Amino acid sequence: VPMMLLRKSSDSLKAFFIILLVEFLMWVFTYIKMPIAGILAQIFVGYGCKFFLGGKMPSWHLKYFWYFCMPFLFGHVGCQINLRKMVPSSILYSLLIVIIGIVFRASTAFLVAGMDRQFSKNEKIFIALAGLPKATVQCSMGGTLLQYVLANPSLINLHDSANNILTIAVFSVIIAGPMGAILIENLGPKLLQIPRGYLIG
Repeated sequence: VPMMLLRKSSDSLKAFFIILLVEFLMWVFTYIKMPIAGILAQIFVGYGCKFFLGGKMPSWHLKYFWYFCMPFLFGHVGCQINLRKMVPSSILYSLLIVIIGIVFRASTAFLVAGMDRQFSKNEKIFIALAGLPKATVQCSMGGTLLQYVLANPSLINLHDSANNILTIAVFSVIIAGPMGAILIENLGPKLLQIPRGYLIG
């Protein structure tokens, strides 16, 4: 019933309800000391609203709300990193882990795209590259362990490990984001072709 009423509401009210719901869930799970569950709950709220609201999602409102929040999210995560406290070997290991992750992610995307015969070889390559510029999950969850450790003095021995995880998350954003954007912008026109008769705009 609430979803039926929400479907008939204005886009502004829908956006307000969705934002209020995800913030409430995050507060509840943080209060019971399960912050990661709160992040996962937000993801499920997004899928649930998309399922119930369908084409009536307030996409425009949520998009610009995200544009407003993005600098705060990335800035907050970046401020938590203290490279002075990291040994050079940890930074090198972080870079290595990110590069290995990028290679496996791109390879997996290419193989999965290959299961569908409707894609050409160039389209499969583009699909593999299109998955590179990801940053939201890394920024959302990268500092979760560090915050949990700082909130629990008994876990202070895990501080260095938590800081390393956050560093890996930030490096993944710094490397994968620009690299993916550059590859998509430059290789996209070369790998993809517009079908005949297809109208743009």
